[in-house]
Amino acid sequence: MKTSAFPSLLLRSLRLLLSIAPLPFAVACATPEADVVLNFENTALNTGANLRTDLRAIATQSAPTVFGIKLIAAYLTEDIDSTTQNNVGKTAMVYLNSTCADDIMHCDISGGTAEDGQPMDKVVTDFFDLSSPSSVNEQLNAQGRGVEEGTYKYVRLEFCKYNSEDATNIQWGTDSVATRAFQRDMCTVNSAEMTTPLEIAAGDTVTLTLSYDLSAAVSTGSDAYGDDCTGSGSTKTCFQLPTFTPSASKN
Repeated sequence: MKTSAFPSLLLRSLRLLLSIAPLPFAVACATPEADVVLNFENTALNTGANLRTDLRAIATQSAPTVFGIKLIAAYLTEDIDSTTQNNVGKTAMVYLNSTCADDIMHCDISGGTAEDGQPMDKVVTDFFDLSSPSSVNEQLNAQGRGVEEGTYKYVRLEFCKYNSEDATNIQWGTDSVATRAFQRDMCTVNSAEMTTPLEIAAGDTVTLTLSYDLSAAVSTGSDAYGDDCTGSGSTKTCFQLPTFTPSASKN
């Protein structure tokens, strides 16, 4: 009695299909990405003064000689809820401080306990000098990160996570005010909305620039106010965190 060759042919065919099947599945699971680099730009260095209109004439305005932030991470976000200020839609990290060693969960500006119960063992202590950000941009440019394709309107800066030990995260100073540091009461800062939402496609190379104007960040006088103040009366001097305005260019 002859044995049919069909079962052995079928077996070989199944083996062949199994050997090549994982490839298309692996390709399908990959998320298309673009390469995004973050930059900062102090526009007061190029455009001159842009005075605040929320201060009465009694307060004089000027730029600080020192402005630094402790930056843990920066994100692109699709949208922000106007009431809660929480992210809406996609959020993509565009920068992570090298001190974090690619471990955002256990990274903060002071010690403490992370959400998984483990210690915050990666602590950012250095300030980024944004009064003249060229050296900061050199560090940022060395870290392009993959970002999922999509449309984004805002940039979100993370100055701390929990900050359980109340470390300072912003510093400033002037010719007459010695450099001082303070803890901002919120860990995240949202940028202004992009004039034109950033549309990112797979394969794009994007430079994301956060512009800010320091020319009126410092006010002096009895009516002066801001995020941090020193002195009193006519010598009262305050620092106000500037608004960060995002723009993007594709290379």
